[in-house]
Amino acid sequence: MTDVTHDDSIILAQPDSEPDGLIIGNRIQAPPLESTSRTWADRALWIAVGMGLLWWSWQLIGDSYEPWTVLFLVGGNLWGLATITVNLLPDNRWSSNQALTNRWAWATVFVTIAVFGAWSVVGLLNGLTYGTDAIAFNQYAARLVQHGLNPYTHSMRPAFQLFHTPTSYYTYSFTGVPVTTLSYPSLSFLIYVPFLMIGWWNNVAPWLNMFAWGLTVVMMFALLPRRVRALAVLFGGFGLFTVFAMGGVTDAMFMPLLTLTAYRWDRFGRGGWRDYVGPIAFGLAMGIKQTPWPALPFILLALACDEYALTGIEQAIRRAARYLAVVLVTFLIPNIPWIIASPSGWIKGTLTPLFANMVPTGQGSMSLSLYLHWGGGSMSAFTLTMVFGFLFLFILFVGTYPTLRLAIFMLPGFALFFAARSNVNYFISLIPAAVMAAATASAAPARVRASGARSVERAGQLLAGRGPVGSLPATWRTVLVRIAGDGRLFRNQQWAIAALVSVVLFLGFMVHSLTAAAPFNVRVLGAHTTGVTNRIEQLVVRVDNTSGKPITPSFDLMQGGFNSTFWIKVGGPTSLAAHSHAIYRIDAPNVGAEPSAYGGFNVVGYVDKPESFSVAATYEPHLLSLGFQPDAINQPMPLGKSFKITVQLYAVNGGISHRSGVEVRLSELIWGAFGPRKGGARVDGGKVGKGSVGITNSNGQATFTITGARADPYPVSFSAVAYSRNLNYVFGSSGDLNIRFVNPAK
Repeated sequence: MTDVTHDDSIILAQPDSEPDGLIIGNRIQAPPLESTSRTWADRALWIAVGMGLLWWSWQLIGDSYEPWTVLFLVGGNLWGLATITVNLLPDNRWSSNQALTNRWAWATVFVTIAVFGAWSVVGLLNGLTYGTDAIAFNQYAARLVQHGLNPYTHSMRPAFQLFHTPTSYYTYSFTGVPVTTLSYPSLSFLIYVPFLMIGWWNNVAPWLNMFAWGLTVVMMFALLPRRVRALAVLFGGFGLFTVFAMGGVTDAMFMPLLTLTAYRWDRFGRGGWRDYVGPIAFGLAMGIKQTPWPALPFILLALACDEYALTGIEQAIRRAARYLAVVLVTFLIPNIPWIIASPSGWIKGTLTPLFANMVPTGQGSMSLSLYLHWGGGSMSAFTLTMVFGFLFLFILFVGTYPTLRLAIFMLPGFALFFAARSNVNYFISLIPAAVMAAATASAAPARVRASGARSVERAGQLLAGRGPVGSLPATWRTVLVRIAGDGRLFRNQQWAIAALVSVVLFLGFMVHSLTAAAPFNVRVLGAHTTGVTNRIEQLVVRVDNTSGKPITPSFDLMQGGFNSTFWIKVGGPTSLAAHSHAIYRIDAPNVGAEPSAYGGFNVVGYVDKPESFSVAATYEPHLLSLGFQPDAINQPMPLGKSFKITVQLYAVNGGISHRSGVEVRLSELIWGAFGPRKGGARVDGGKVGKGSVGITNSNGQATFTITGARADPYPVSFSAVAYSRNLNYVFGSSGDLNIRFVNPAK
């Protein structure tokens, strides 16, 4: 092996150490045959694959009313059990036959995709709604292109109705206005245009999403080393990926391209025209969504460092520049027409996710503010945390190269973790590419550690206060000696200093983002429910302005990780004076925004100047619930015969409540073919169809006497609710008890 050394102490491990073959000329020689013996790690991966197949087959049980799905249910279960069994057996002549095991492995891939596909088809054929506003926008934008219009200069608002997008999936600004601007580069919608032109309109976006995810799985399985390719099958059945693909998260569309980019990414410039597949795929991935963008500087830096170790700085720059040129040209080709047509429209749309004042959400560090109520007073602090987090990771990547080389596609996800909108799909969409990059990269350049004499000399200079860090306190200089002075981690002290400065800035802004208090506080005082539907239609909240300036608060509800439409202020001042408080009454704008009467949601207040938010404590009224005893009457009851039913109170934990004196209202309706009609029974001897009111006894029970008064083809549906006069609050709907009354004389 020949080592090429430069002043910055970098060498390159030669191709004979590559795990997947040797580079000879412009060709890659096939690697030697892998051992056919199976370790328990190998077996465990495939056993997990079998378990995944069983799980996916179980998902089809609820869809077995479609007869054809039973074939996938039974086949998936059988194949999953067989996969588990085969990997429990000791090695034998069958398991040592690579051709046979390879066919079995490929068959398992396609069985997994088939079962997932069956589940997806059932969902789509049953009228799946678009689960994100982004995918609805993309398909609507493709429709505009089909009609010769520029989607970057048109509102996307019609997409909401065209694709039945629930209001909880809208993206809102701090002022409560939904974002209606196309927010992605042009390939995000151009990919749909050919399908619209051939007349495929219904659910084309989710269908393509699922196809893209299936393609990602097949590519991973085909390209990953034999020992770890079971990971591809595991990913294929991993619920988070499949639900996102089915639900309309656009990341699925760039994942096969990014996975192809990651495959042997470090071979660029070594193997002829095939090397350009990676940067072309990366440019196309960047043209679909912004998530892959942050990975580009890491790739360029790594390519340059590798080349510098071999041929010097000039060739290193040329190699990185060639890769960048291919990526940018590929990215710009589909975007150039829209840039020329409307530069401002394209820039505004493409940068909307980065600079629009959208409400915070996500599963990253923002969760600490949304659910633990830390911070909320400075949205800019979250943005700066992300920026300096990215800067720190990049400096760490360069300064310790090649220590973090195999995580080249995963590191950008860490920076996105600290963004104000840190949705989990931003992180997981990078994982397939990250695995591919780590598993298929060749041997990395390695740092030559400085000689002992040089380390001692550098350490002595640091401790003595000489050199570039002489102005630092002695404690800090000691720390730098330990982490960089002897060459153990960073390439030199300059990189250690840069990393130290960037991480201090990153941590400072992160602490500020989680400690900066909002200029106001929100507290829920009361609620008004819809009654038997067990939902809340109005809330009473108190807002305390703790700042020295007037504020204009707006409100929405956060439940289950989604934000509702902004609620309508029907009471309270428009502007709240400094250092004052006010009571606001807010109404739900639509049924989708109404939360459960049993709580489990947060009211979030927003102020757009300065951009800040305050989250009220989780609303949990700890309401009782109701149930019928008996819970079903399975035989028709004759007219004129009286019988009793009991309504039982249940505590929050599901146990029986023995609270007495609770008012219970029993009502009755007949649900006919064209809607509800007056019931046909007397309750406690009252008028037909009027129901009755009872009071719970010491056992928490209210008993009612039912007498059938009128026969009907449809049953009478009885339902009960509890009512608090003190709170003017209806709660605890029992559900329906259906009783069919018949005339015994007939």
